[in-house]
Amino acid sequence: MRWMTSGVGALVLAVVLALPAAAAADRGASCTLTVVEAHDGEAAASMDPQLAPLRSLLTVPPFTIFKVFKQLFVKTFEFATIPQEQTVAFSAPGLAGLSARITYSGYSAQAGDLLFEFKLSKDGQTLLEPTIRLSGAPLPLVVPWPDPMNVLIFVFQCTALPEAPAPAP
Repeated sequence: MRWMTSGVGALVLAVVLALPAAAAADRGASCTLTVVEAHDGEAAASMDPQLAPLRSLLTVPPFTIFKVFKQLFVKTFEFATIPQEQTVAFSAPGLAGLSARITYSGYSAQAGDLLFEFKLSKDGQTLLEPTIRLSGAPLPLVVPWPDPMNVLIFVFQCTALPEAPAPAP
């Protein structure tokens, strides 16, 4: 037991005691996924009124090359634990064959970041598979659909849920 009173022993004990606190930093997340169709063309410039909260995101480069923005799909969901996975089946007619798997894998209390893995597939073929780190601001992911001048923009917005109270001893 002499090692416990040494400097190294105290450090090991401090690390072991800190482990439950680090695990407590992992907490749930509340998210919204908005799917936007954007294209250029002969039509007059327009933005779906439902996209007003995202206007500041969609009116700066690289999105300034597109004239028309239409909201196709919105889904809100919560992740209660880590890790947790949700699948998304897109019900909009223009999204036929698309599916997504979103896995919530962590929360960094120090940075305030939420960590996700996003896998977008069409008829079983992977189109996009990034790891996403969110820190409050909406994050757009762009996929050509059905060609490079027409795209789908997947906008993620997530916030960490409040920490659950520690169980009583």
